[in-house]
Amino acid sequence: LPISLLNKLNGSASLYLNQNGSHQIQFMNPNLAIVKDDPDTLKELLKCYVQLRDASSNTSLINFAWEENDISKAGLDYAIKTLNEASHLVIIGYSFPVFNKMIDDVLIRNFLFGEDGKPKLNSKIYIQGPNAEKIATQLKTRFTLIKEFLSQGDKLITLFSQSDCEQFLTPDDLE
Repeated sequence: LPISLLNKLNGSASLYLNQNGSHQIQFMNPNLAIVKDDPDTLKELLKCYVQLRDASSNTSLINFAWEENDISKAGLDYAIKTLNEASHLVIIGYSFPVFNKMIDDVLIRNFLFGEDGKPKLNSKIYIQGPNAEKIATQLKTRFTLIKEFLSQGDKLITLFSQSDCEQFLTPDDLE
């Protein structure tokens, strides 16, 4: 049976880790967790974030994969190991922003090649989101490895896109 794994690389906004003994993850302020077009609320949220960031007993969980810190590095290392072993990659709601290209390149490369450095056979990439077709097209042009693999037929890689977002995509051959 295939093992499904979920790996989230970026942190969660408005969360911090209190390291005073309990190591609990807490909201900066539950009342400020959602900010909608209110400058005063946004100012309060930023003030709260700066206070928490500057407190030595707190570690912000607002991290991004490209940051060089222990949390980001551990998440990236885990993703690389997982992708080396994976035959299916399901991408839900991710737009492949240009500023994250280096990390995306590393992840795609580790998905397409096994730990032995050889191309994996029959890899499948599934993209789900409102703009899935557009993102699939971007992947073909932006990532030369995907383009090269696709040009060799479906023996190496197959790319699927789904714009229906009613529920999370589960590939048929993994059910």
